[in-house]
Amino acid sequence: MKLKITLLCFLLCSVASYSQSQYINNNFGEDGFTCINTAAQSRIMADLLEVNDEYYGITSQTEHYLVKISSNGNVVTSFGNNGLIPLEMGLGESGIGYTNAFIRLTPDNHLLMAVNFDGSLDNAFIAKTDLNGNIIESFGNDGYVAREGNDRINFHTVEIVNNEIIMIGTGMSYAPDNSDKYIIMLKYDLDGNPVASFGDDGALTLAIDEDMSPKKIHYFPESGDILVLADQFDQEGYYTFLAKYDMASGLPDTSFGENGYVYYYSSENEHILPNAILVQNNSIYVAGSVDDEGGSGDYELFIKKMGLDGQLDANFGTQGTFLYDITETDLQVVQSINVNAGKITLTGTFYADSASGEKIFLLQTSSNGTLNTAFGNGGIISTPTILAASMSTYKTIVDASSPAITVATTSTACSTNSTLNPTVIQFSSTALATAPGHEMQPIKYFPNPVTGSLYFEGENIDTAEVYDVLGKLVYSASPKHNTLDISRLQSGIYLIKVFVEGNTRNIKIIKE
Repeated sequence: MKLKITLLCFLLCSVASYSQSQYINNNFGEDGFTCINTAAQSRIMADLLEVNDEYYGITSQTEHYLVKISSNGNVVTSFGNNGLIPLEMGLGESGIGYTNAFIRLTPDNHLLMAVNFDGSLDNAFIAKTDLNGNIIESFGNDGYVAREGNDRINFHTVEIVNNEIIMIGTGMSYAPDNSDKYIIMLKYDLDGNPVASFGDDGALTLAIDEDMSPKKIHYFPESGDILVLADQFDQEGYYTFLAKYDMASGLPDTSFGENGYVYYYSSENEHILPNAILVQNNSIYVAGSVDDEGGSGDYELFIKKMGLDGQLDANFGTQGTFLYDITETDLQVVQSINVNAGKITLTGTFYADSASGEKIFLLQTSSNGTLNTAFGNGGIISTPTILAASMSTYKTIVDASSPAITVATTSTACSTNSTLNPTVIQFSSTALATAPGHEMQPIKYFPNPVTGSLYFEGENIDTAEVYDVLGKLVYSASPKHNTLDISRLQSGIYLIKVFVEGNTRNIKIIKE
């Protein structure tokens, strides 16, 4: 009885939610955005770093700029030329597939920038400056590092480990008669010299199938292994897999997953799109979207948590998986995962319709895989206008000491001619203003008992949360056309909390 009373109080005493526009921090930059006016060849805010409550960023596409932004979102005009410093690296790239660029803080408090490598041009691809943007001339060749070779390398991760610069990416030969594809790991010291004791003069390669397309790679410095999330095209069709490789031997770790692999197969009835990985605190997180209704386009977001052995963590979500249905949209793409202060935050984009275009969303769960309904509007925040483009990397900084969440993206929001610009947007995980009052009308719902879909009348439902009789959140969704699909729930009694413009109502149903 005490448990049921506690659950009832929880359902009835919930915090009001607000319109999405109230989660934009209008005190940051200009109405929540910082727009960087760069050349047309540098349209993407590829990476972002917070140092001493200020932000340093690197823009990307075919040119690269170092940018400095104050804590309140203003470009620091005393830095370089009105806040911008051009970097003589990566020039001449085609721009296709060259959105990745990285900025890191070195142990000696300098900035390290790295971009993709286009060997046909013998271009510099690493640079080092102090916090004022001055080139460290003792690094590499007058502050830059170039590399001999004719191949193109698209880097997935750049880290500084034990005073060594670790760069891991996918390489492909430029030679007309050679289309070999490989994963490459490079090591440099903090002076920009290759670590000669590593591999072949600082480089180690792992040959991969030409039909394999790695999209995320994580490095394990303790063992030298790498974790690869990749798409594969072969006679079996298209699928995605997660694999752990020993770079030195080039072999998969057979103790991981199923003989070294965790597979995500798509079929006629289920489309699975894993797109992001994170390894933290001895756990692996994989996130993406899934459509299990035969290609209907009604995708759900998912997070899977597993141990370093590739086995699902049964204490997370439902047997290792968290699911959330953004039913106002046809497709969601998860771009990044952030785990901070016991919360898991996803950043990505979704397409609501052709009129509203692509929007950024943030979704947050607790560490055990339940929706954090205190975050944003019932667990999710989305931008109220067109703010992002699909080429962006969406680097996300979650501030554990404040509600601020800062995202690097690209946008036309501050353009007068629809030109994309590197952009930084700052959200607040809690509403920044009081929403206009809304007197909630009575909600009708049917059928009850229900076997498949539950239908609502009287109000447009923002979010619905389904709890079992023990008070556990088992399902969350934004009902599309006021229809909540609960066909996958087991038979039993459930309590549903519905959110409407900051108000809630609670109903009880019987699932047959």
